[in-house]
Order: sequence, then C-alpha cells, then structure tokens
Amino acid sequence: MQAAKQRRLVLYVGAGLSNAQPSCGPTGWAVAELLRQAAATILGREVEELAGLDLEALGKLVADSAPDRLEELRDRAAEAFDFRDPPGSKRAACLSSRPRR
Repeated sequence: MQAAKQRRLVLYVGAGLSNAQPSCGPTGWAVAELLRQAAATILGREVEELAGLDLEALGKLVADSAPDRLEELRDRAAEAFDFRDPPGSKRAACLSSRPRR
C-alpha cells in the first residue's frame, strides 16, 4: 500500500499486458534481465547462476535467501524502467490519437 501511496507501484500481470498500449512498459522477462546483476550481487552469486529465472523466481530467491535485502530489489525493479514517459507511452498514444481539426 505504501508503494501505491508514493505512486511507485509497478504491476506485472503477465500475458504481455504490461507492454501493450497505453502503458508500453517492459515485460517481466525484460525487467528480470535488468535486475539479474543486482540480484546476483545481493545473493553473492554469479549472474550465470541466475540465468533463465523470471522476475517472480528472482524475487522469491531473494526473499528466501536474503529477506533483509528484498526491499532493495523492489526499489531496483521500480527504477528499472522509466514508467513516467516510456517510448510509445500513453501520452504519445493520446497525442497521436487526437482528432485533427
């Protein structure tokens, strides 16, 4: 709830919904790729050991192995992609779909 109140809540709902318009966000797999190095550092492991893990699996691994650092991974996930104005964002979509006079 705190993340929602701070407007930092990021939902990955699956089936590619997060990357469809109007949000145009990354897929969970893309975010997992961006977080893999951070997760490896948090866990004291090699990045290669985490290859192939999706976003949910990375989060569970950190929660189980280093619960005191899960918030750090969450923060990194929230900052992994610029959700305010991504390429093809809803702002761009709205501008392009305005009726012309």
